[in-house]
Amino acid sequence: MKYVKGFLVLTFMVLLTVSFTYSQDETGLYHGKVYVSGENPVLRLKINEEDKDFVTSASFWRIVYSPVGRGHILYIRSDITGDGETEDDVKAIFTDNEELVEYMNREILTRFLEDPYPVHKAHFTYTGDPLTAWTEVVQSDKYTIILVWKDFIKPFVIATPMGGERPFGITSLGIPATSAEVYINGKKVVGRPFPEMRGKAQNSTARLWWGETWVK
Repeated sequence: MKYVKGFLVLTFMVLLTVSFTYSQDETGLYHGKVYVSGENPVLRLKINEEDKDFVTSASFWRIVYSPVGRGHILYIRSDITGDGETEDDVKAIFTDNEELVEYMNREILTRFLEDPYPVHKAHFTYTGDPLTAWTEVVQSDKYTIILVWKDFIKPFVIATPMGGERPFGITSLGIPATSAEVYINGKKVVGRPFPEMRGKAQNSTARLWWGETWVK
């Protein structure tokens, strides 16, 4: 009986520790490690709303905090003309901090370990504001990529809990864009964003995610 009680006490303490590690307390504090914080605008374009696949998917990261420092990353896959797999397609990662790419792929975006993209050193600039239009420009020795979000609608805030199917807790300000454009080496990519819902909030397949922090 003594051993049973000891086992139950140990089990309770383990569960309490896990709950504390992956929970948010009454002050709003997340109990866990901050992995990254910054901006993560995404842009996904289709030709037709009913199409299963996106012709362009771009995930842009401007990271202001990580254990390996600051930096920018663009993950992009684009069928520029929408004609299927051809030599002009782009499937690549652009960055100004390769150590940050390794960290992100290892800790957060692990799918890029299974399906690695070639990594290009790049320079990053931006213009605009979240009330009219926002533009990110990525320049490497081979590519100039311009991402544009515009015609914004009502913003919303998410705060997802840690644990469950998605182990990370994420807080972010979402600003959906009803229009978006991608240019690769001067050529405009086909497709456009489409509306989608995030809970009860109107969302879009093209949106700014600002003040985004990942905790586990």
